[in-house]
Formats: sequence, C-alpha cells, structure tokens
Amino acid sequence: MVTIKLIRLVYVLAIGFTGITALAMLLLAWSFSEWNGFLALLTFVATPIVSLFQIVITRMILEFVINQFKITDELRKIRESGRLRS
Repeated sequence: MVTIKLIRLVYVLAIGFTGITALAMLLLAWSFSEWNGFLALLTFVATPIVSLFQIVITRMILEFVINQFKITDELRKIRESGRLRS
C-alpha cells in the first residue's frame, strides 16, 4: 500500500525535524546559560520533554490518517460486495 510507505516517510522526516528542533533548543539553552542560569536549566530539562511530546503527537496523527485510509478501503470492499447500497 502506497499510503503506508508515504506515512512512514513522513514519520521519518518528522523525527528528523524533531531532532533538529531539539538541537536548536539545546543551543538556545547554552546561550541562555551566559546570562540566566535558571532559564538555561529549564530549557535543558524541557528539551527532551518537548521532543518526546512532538514525536508522540506526530505518531498519533499519522496513525489516525492510516486508520482513515483503512476504513475507506473496507467501506469500498463492502460497497463492491453489494452489502451496502447507497
């Protein structure tokens, strides 16, 4: 199924984007450390939490999209078999 391969590609790209975002946040935290140590510590702690949240939400959205395509396929099969008339 082409959709599954496309979703897998989107997921890999999202993980890559999340990694780049995490690196940017860590660089930002390092720059914060020069003038505000508490903000730097807070950013260091928040970076993995935000990254994990991004990956989980992306996974949930993509699973929803996969399920919508599967539902469409099953409804098409039912319609073709003649059990559902519209």
